[in-house]
Formats: sequence, structure tokens, C-alpha cells
Amino acid sequence: MIRPIRIGFIFGLLGLSVFFAALAEAQSRDEAMDAAAAQIGSAISDTKVKSVIVFDFSGPDKKITALGQKLADDFNSALERSASGIKVESRARIANAMRQDQFYLPLENDPASTLCFADDLHVKSLVVGELSIDLENLTAEISAYRVPDGKPIKGLQITLPLTEEIRGLLAKDLTNVAPLTDSDTPPRAGTNGYTYASCVQCPRADYSDAALKRRIQGIVELVATITADGHVTDIRVLKPLPCGLTQTAIKAVKSWRLLPAKGPDGKPAAVRQMVELTFQLFR
Repeated sequence: MIRPIRIGFIFGLLGLSVFFAALAEAQSRDEAMDAAAAQIGSAISDTKVKSVIVFDFSGPDKKITALGQKLADDFNSALERSASGIKVESRARIANAMRQDQFYLPLENDPASTLCFADDLHVKSLVVGELSIDLENLTAEISAYRVPDGKPIKGLQITLPLTEEIRGLLAKDLTNVAPLTDSDTPPRAGTNGYTYASCVQCPRADYSDAALKRRIQGIVELVATITADGHVTDIRVLKPLPCGLTQTAIKAVKSWRLLPAKGPDGKPAAVRQMVELTFQLFR
């Protein structure tokens, strides 16, 4: 009669100890975020900037993970509590702008991309974070920038213990893109006897003014249906570029005329095909 009571009591104590340890870790993380937000908020206020937006924290290796999104949310909340005289913009505005710009992937926090998005949102400053890990700790390098000229405002580091919760969130990579498969409809070009469509009249995409200003370079990757009469329809974005380049790429591709692919029977056929447009600046 006594042993079960004692065992249950020991298990209860173990459960409580785990609970209080987790609570202490959460409190420590909140305190670190509050201290960092207070410093960065004060530095932004000193520059007379009136608005700020927080982007997803990225890393390691520039990836956007569930952890990066949670830490950005936590920092945003801490900034709202501490910032005086600064409007902390809703982070939902970033997601809305990305959908509007057909930026279906989470945004990597390179300065040019984030500055373009913040500029489009008419926000005067932004905060980004870069995450790195070692065997025991997570380090977040948090930086604030002025949007009009891209000048840094304040940067600092916070270090947090690498808990199981953090490891779990870090493992949830949000930057993966599902590849094309042989089951796509129409069939994928280059498979099962279907050839590739080829350009007849394919004008280059224009550079946007914003991309020229930020000197954005790279490749926009699209997947589209090429119809049996050589027109381009149902365009979807696999890899976007900021500052309006995704839109100019889509606009250009919609105007293309192609020699259609051929099916196994040798007749013109509709196919799904990847399309790449390169944006490069020359000196």
C-alpha cells in the first residue's frame, strides 16, 4: 500500500522538476528577448525613425525554419512592449506582400531583399536575425537597418541554451520546394517521350527600378504549361527574386511564343516545363 504512493510521489516530483526547468528556460529566453528589444528599440528611436518591421530570423545556412519564425514573433512582441514612439508594424504585412508578389517561399534575410520589401511597405526601419548553433547554444545576431539608405542602426547578439524545444523547431525547414514529378498534368517535358518546347520569340524581362536601385541579381525559376500551340499558361513560381523582378519575369514569359513540344506520337502536345530568367547587372 505504501510503495505505490511513494512511486507516484517520486514521479510527481520529477514531472514538476521538468515543468519548472522548462518554465525557467522560457523565462530566461523572454528576458533575453526583452533586453535585446529594449536596446534595439532605443537605437531606432534615437535615429528619429517612426516605424519598424521584423523579418523572420534565418539560419543556420540562411534557411527559414519554424524556430526563426517563432523567435521573430517573440522579438516583435518584446519590441512592442519596449519601443516608445515607434510603430511596430504587423509581421502579417510581410506575408501579405509576399503573396501579392508571388513570393511563395519564405524570404531569406539578405539585405537587398528585405530592404526592397520594407521599402514597398513604406516602413522606415527593419530588424533581421541570423541564427547559428554549436553543441550547446543557439546564437542570434539581431540587426536593425534604416530602409531608405540601408545603413545599420544597431546590432547585438543573444545566446540561448540549445533545448529540445529549440532543436525541434530548428528541424522544421520552411524553405523546401516540391520538385516536378512524372505525375504532373500536363506531362513533364523531357519525360515519357515528350520533348521540350523551344523559344521562337522570347523577349528579355525588364529590370525594375527598385531592383536597379538595390542592384539585385539572380535567377527567377518558374514552371508553366506550354500549350500545343506554343502559348504559356498557368505560371507558378519556384524561385523568386525581390524588388519586382518576379513580376517582370512573369510578364515577359506571358508574352513568349514557343515551338511546342511533341508527344510520343510526334504531334504537338502540351507539357509542364521549367523556365529560368537570369537578371544580371553589368558594370
